[in-house]
Amino acid sequence: VMGKGSGLIKQVLGDLGLTCSPGRVSWRVLWSPRCVPLDLYRQLAHYQVVNRMPSSQALTRKDALVANIRRMVKRHGAEHFGMMIPKTFLLPSESERLRNEMITKPNALWIVKPATGSQGRDIRVMKSNSKLTMFGKTNAIVSRYLGPFLIDNRKFDLRLYVVVTCIDPLRVYWHEEGLVRMSTEPYSTDLSQLSNGYVHLTNAAINRNHPDYDDVSELGHKRPLSSLWQLIGPERSETVKLAISSLIAKTFVSVHSVLSNGIQVHVPHRRANQLFELFGFDVLLDNKLHPWLLEVNRSPTLSGASPLDTEIKRRMLSDLFSLVGVKTNAYRPGGGRTQTSMSLAAYRQAIIAEADAEYERRHGWQRVYPRYEPHPRMALAQFFEERQARSIAAYLCNRIAPPANARRQHSDRKSGGKFSSRILDRALLGRVRRKFGMHYAAMR
Repeated sequence: VMGKGSGLIKQVLGDLGLTCSPGRVSWRVLWSPRCVPLDLYRQLAHYQVVNRMPSSQALTRKDALVANIRRMVKRHGAEHFGMMIPKTFLLPSESERLRNEMITKPNALWIVKPATGSQGRDIRVMKSNSKLTMFGKTNAIVSRYLGPFLIDNRKFDLRLYVVVTCIDPLRVYWHEEGLVRMSTEPYSTDLSQLSNGYVHLTNAAINRNHPDYDDVSELGHKRPLSSLWQLIGPERSETVKLAISSLIAKTFVSVHSVLSNGIQVHVPHRRANQLFELFGFDVLLDNKLHPWLLEVNRSPTLSGASPLDTEIKRRMLSDLFSLVGVKTNAYRPGGGRTQTSMSLAAYRQAIIAEADAEYERRHGWQRVYPRYEPHPRMALAQFFEERQARSIAAYLCNRIAPPANARRQHSDRKSGGKFSSRILDRALLGRVRRKFGMHYAAMR
């Protein structure tokens, strides 16, 4: 266990009966704040899990994320992948386009971020008449400034904890508790306040320097996500939660081909289910309560700056280790099988058993994908680039109970939301052929 916040991680793992071991000898969980050596993936024993996946910078680099979402909009239309991120320009390559946009919208406000920054460093707000020469050849992201929904006349954003536990087939969850992070000074679009980070930025790293910053009291500048749902009421809460869940799912579908390729190139198939990754999704609710993705953090801060901070992160981490099979010391199904020994039936059962067991261990994690998709034209399953990924995703989603159907809900509760053993069929046959060889061609 390494990195900032490792103390809390060690405490949670210690509560599960695990202790830190030196080097790479006899370890059960590897938690790294950065990329791990690629050769480590090939050396994993069947009982070991790692908190990093190759190629996840497709999500966490701001410019890469923008490029991937744009690609999906161009390929599938704004109807499906629009309204995810604010209108954005990549500098310096799109400086001319941004300049033209500023001319047509002279009163618009823009927020500028470095392409690889974090914790609010070097972020600024500017008006359309600002000079772009100040950026030179620096890689930066310039996004249209959104009119925010306010709490106590202050701007806020949401830090959501999101985990991907499998790429093929895709399984994603977000935790029911997160953080509402508020600015310390009242919101204003007055030009004299554009450079005031305490008005326009919500990062705790910035606002904790304000003399009035309060992250202890219930009405302070850092609050539990559940307090937002109480504030806006149950009906609006459900609408916003569904929109956030859809936003997260679409984000992962947008980068799935990159993540899948990274797994296929660097991770033996029999070890692919031993990887997971935790992300910090920063989401802004606009004045109509529509969620917008601001950025995805690869190493969300896990240190407890306050009792509230510590409690939320401790619970999330405890639920996380349960979800990935550490808390119960349950080895993830299929981890010890080899490519040559697994039959089609065994491969099918391994995927189903793994998904079922994981869902049973979810605690506070809410499943984002696979999800119930009643309308084929709007189903995300159709947007996976690989045909087999589309087929498997469609089968999995078709087995999720519709939330509004009482009979199906009752069945889902009884089965723990498990997938039927009949979900795969021809899609899996094609996938097994590709993964394990053509001698499975006769198995139907």
